[in-house]
Amino acid sequence: MNRQEKKRLKTISTIKTIFMELLLEGVSFEEITVKEITERADFNRSTFYLYFQDKHELAESLFNEAIQIYTYAVMSPYEEGQIVVLDGDVPSDRLIFDCIEENKQLFSALDRLQISPTIYERMEQTCLAIFSTNIQLVQEKTDPSINYNLFLHYQVAAMIGLIKYWIRNSFEETATYMTEQFRSFYTYKIKTMNIHQK
Repeated sequence: MNRQEKKRLKTISTIKTIFMELLLEGVSFEEITVKEITERADFNRSTFYLYFQDKHELAESLFNEAIQIYTYAVMSPYEEGQIVVLDGDVPSDRLIFDCIEENKQLFSALDRLQISPTIYERMEQTCLAIFSTNIQLVQEKTDPSINYNLFLHYQVAAMIGLIKYWIRNSFEETATYMTEQFRSFYTYKIKTMNIHQK
C-alpha cells in the first residue's frame, strides 16, 4: 500500500470515527453536520466530499461495514459442502459475539442511528438470507408440525434481540458470557409461571 492510499484510508477512518463519536455523545443524526465533522477533524469540507456525497452516504458506509463484520462472523466458520454436527455448540455463535465486542464503538453508534432499516433490521435480513440460501438447519428427527420458516425467524429474532440487549446495556457482560447464555437457552424449558395480581 502506497503512501497516498494510506493517507486516504486514514482520512476516511477519521471521518467515520468522528461521526460515531458525535452519535455516542448523544447528537442526533439530524443535528450532525458535515461542517461539525470536518471542524473536529481539522479538515476543510472539500476533503469530506472527496469520500462521501453527504452524511447519509457516510451512515450507509458504517451500516455496510457492520453488516460485513456480521456476515463474516456468521459464515466464516463453515466451508461449502460441509456438514456441521451441532452438539449444543454452534461455531458461529461465539464469533458473532466476539466480532461485535471487538467493534463496540461501531455497533453502539449504529444503535443510536435510527435510520430505517435499523442495524438490527439489517442484521436480521442478512441472517435470514444466509439461513435461507447458504446454510440449512436440519432437524434430528423431522417433525412435520414444525414450520422451518417460523423456526428460522424465531431463532434469528432471539439472537438479534440478545445482541440488542447487550449493546444497549453497554456491553456489561463479556462475549464469552453472552455466548454461554445463548447456548444454554437452546435447551432451557420453562415449566411453570407464577402470576402475581397487581
